[in-house]
Amino acid sequence: MGRRSRDDRVLHHGSYGAVVFPIRRMTGDDDTTTVSVEHWARDDRFGLKTGDWVEIVDDDYVLLGKAHKLLQVTEGRITDLLSVLKGKPETNDVGTDAEKNPLLRRWDHGHKSSSTL
Repeated sequence: MGRRSRDDRVLHHGSYGAVVFPIRRMTGDDDTTTVSVEHWARDDRFGLKTGDWVEIVDDDYVLLGKAHKLLQVTEGRITDLLSVLKGKPETNDVGTDAEKNPLLRRWDHGHKSSSTL
């Protein structure tokens, strides 16, 4: 269930306006990270697609106010509940402990027109 923000957007799962997916398992190497999630979204609006920007978070990450670089989705396999990401998290421990509620958080952004200040 979501809640409404000041500008009336729905904040899904209370996660700062981002859509989140509980992480089941995560593997990776120097170039990519493969994330298996517990569920996929019911429709394209709340799913993942190539080019989306995501962040891997868990309880410690959020409580400590960390902010690492975002990773880009290079492949999404709905039937396997897998997402392949370009790069890897900045620390090896984030998102790896199931007790710390690991999440894959999608960040929404849009093209903003330039304006003169």
